[in-house]
Order: sequence, then C-alpha cells, then structure tokens
Amino acid sequence: MNYHSMLHAYVLLSVCVSVCLGLSLPAQANEIWITPASLHADKAVGNWTATADGDTYFSFGVPEDPTGFVGARVLLIGSVKGPITYDLNLSVAKKGQLQNFFTDSLLDQANWVAKNGLKEIDVSKIIPGTLNPGVDYLTLHFKTKSDGMAKVVGLRFLYDGEPQNTGDITAVKTPAGSGLAGGAETGDVALSIATGGVTSIMLATLAVTADKLAAGAVTSAKLAPGAVAKANLNAAGGSSGQVLATDGANLTWATPAAGDITAVAAGSGLAGGGAVICMGVWGVGPSQCAGIIN
Repeated sequence: MNYHSMLHAYVLLSVCVSVCLGLSLPAQANEIWITPASLHADKAVGNWTATADGDTYFSFGVPEDPTGFVGARVLLIGSVKGPITYDLNLSVAKKGQLQNFFTDSLLDQANWVAKNGLKEIDVSKIIPGTLNPGVDYLTLHFKTKSDGMAKVVGLRFLYDGEPQNTGDITAVKTPAGSGLAGGAETGDVALSIATGGVTSIMLATLAVTADKLAAGAVTSAKLAPGAVAKANLNAAGGSSGQVLATDGANLTWATPAAGDITAVAAGSGLAGGGAVICMGVWGVGPSQCAGIIN
C-alpha cells in the first residue's frame, strides 16, 4: 500500500509502543488518523493528497480502548507564508441522540504556516476530556478564515491505551517428560504441573523435608523391604532386658517370661540328670557319658 492510498483510508490505527528495558511498560500513546471529508476536489501537493482549501470536516468514532485523551492535531500544508486564522466547530453525540447533543466552538484562532511546509495545529482544547469509549461520535469542522491559505491533510487523534504485547514469545510448549500441562501457540496461555509430573529425578537432595509430608502420608506400602532398621525405631519407656513386643494392636516394651523347669531326672534309657542327659542306644552305654556327667 502506498502513502497516497493510506491517506484515503477512513481510519488508520497506529500504535506507538514505548519499551523500557528492565521496567514495566507504561500506558502507551495510541493514535487514529482521520482523513478529511472533501467539500471540494482534493488536490495533490507533491506526493501528498490534501483538500483544495482550508475548509473541511473530520468525522470519527471514539475507539473502544482509551484510558485517557492525549490530544488532537490537524496537519496542514501551507499555501502561503505567513499568519493564518481559523475556526473550530465541534459536535459530539452517541447513537440515538440528536446530532447537536453537544456542541462547542473556538473562533478566530491564530497560527502561522510556511509555503509548502507541513504544519501541525493543536486543536486539543476543543475536544472534551470525558469521552465515552466505543460510544461517542465526533465531527470537527476546521475552516481557515481566508481560503487559499492552507490545505488540510488529516487529523491525528491521540489517546492513552493499555500496553500492547511487545514480547517475542511465539509459543509455550509442554513436551513429553517436562512434567507440565497446558501451553499454546496463540492467545492466553495456561500452564500447570501435570498429574504425576514431578518425578524423583526432578527433586533435589533433601528437597522433601518432614514438614512437607502430610500426617500419615507414608504408609507401609511405600516402604521398601528392609527400609526400616534398628536406628529408625524409637519407643520411649524401655529398660534394660526388655524387648519390643505387641499387645495385638500396639508396639510396647515387655520383659520376656522366665521358664519354670527346675530339674531333669534320668528315666529309662537315659543317664545323667541335672545339667546333662545321655541317651543309651545299641552299642552305646552310659559309660560313654561318664566323662561328662558329674
């Protein structure tokens, strides 16, 4: 698209982005370009298309995303060198209202132009500061007091808007094994940890401490065979000679029961008694135990 056709577009939206490295982005100045309505035949000035004289109208709707009004400027090309005077007449209305619901005028405004020079004239003071985004329509009549003093190229309407996306990220992907879920190549992107996504290899040594475990979270099914050693057992209240036992429901310290055998008598086929007993078998008699029986 060449510049000539761009000037004849009804509304050209351009975004002026301010990027501050390392800082959050401030609200940025957005702009719409409004081509003048031709009351007379347009006239080319070099490569510029402009009105034949200084009498024209600008009609446009307020954009949907402003957070504040910045300014409005009419761009002229001077036909002569010297001072000019001009009038501004504004009407503002929304759908369903009368065309002259709000009007304002600024007459006999003064400025200066150079022949064939570009000149921006600030007309911000006639624009209301409280416009309804996406609702209000405006029409501005700009007229130089003496025809032939200047030609009109267009109107710049500037406003504060939300910062636009200026990053260079084109996609957020979650490859297999990453432990992540979500991601997308366009639009708003959600990212989360997938079910079972955190594996043991992803945990640093000593990363999981006791305060990270819920009460009762480690069950017997999660213990490897032989994982619990003596050093891992600790039951308060035990004394010397006691053993760790169970009452059928709980672990408890207990003293082993003592035996009640007090003597052994040698009966038929046996020899000895007391501490030692020898069994007599064929070819072996009690005399073979004589050396160890007292």
